[in-house]
Amino acid sequence: MGFWSSIVSWIKNPKEFGNALMLGGAIYSAIMVVIVVLVCGRHWREVGLSLAVVFAAATTGILIGFTFGVPRFVESTRAPVSKGRLVANSNFGKVSDWLTTIVIGLGIAQFGKVLDGARSLGREFSVLFPTSGLSAPAASAYGLCLTITSFGIGFVMMFMWTSTRLPEVLTSVPRNTLPPDKSGNS
Repeated sequence: MGFWSSIVSWIKNPKEFGNALMLGGAIYSAIMVVIVVLVCGRHWREVGLSLAVVFAAATTGILIGFTFGVPRFVESTRAPVSKGRLVANSNFGKVSDWLTTIVIGLGIAQFGKVLDGARSLGREFSVLFPTSGLSAPAASAYGLCLTITSFGIGFVMMFMWTSTRLPEVLTSVPRNTLPPDKSGNS
C-alpha cells in the first residue's frame, strides 16, 4: 500500500485518522525536543524554558482547536424522541460558535495590536535566551518560531481530531445502557 493510499484510508476511517493524528503529535513532540536540545545545548535553563513555551503554546492551540472543531448537532423536530434514548445536547456547539465568532471578529479588528504583541513577545524571548549562544534577533526568532509552530500544530491536530473523531465518540454510546423505567411505563 502506497503512502497516499494509506492517507486516504486514514481519512475514510475516523478511528485510524485519530490515531494517525496522535502519532503525528508524538513525532512532532520528539522533533521539537531534538530542536530545543540542539539549539540550547547544555544550557538547561533555556531547554526548560523552551519546552515550557512549546507546551504552553501547544496547549493553547489544543484548547482553541477543540473549541473551533466541535461538531454541530442537527436539531430535528420531525423525528419523535422515544423514551430511554439519549438526545444530543447542542449547548456546547452554540457556545463554540459564539466563541469562534468573537475570536475571529476581535482578531480581525485588532490585527495591528496582535502584531505589536508578537513583536513584544519576541523582545521578551531575546531576554529569556541569553546564554544559549544566540544573538538577540536569533533568540527572538527562535522563541516566536517555537510559539507559532507549537500553537499551530496543537490547533490543527485538535481541530482535525474534534471534527473527525469526536462525532464518532459522541454517537458510540450503546443504546441499551439506560436502566429500565421502574414506573412500569415503556
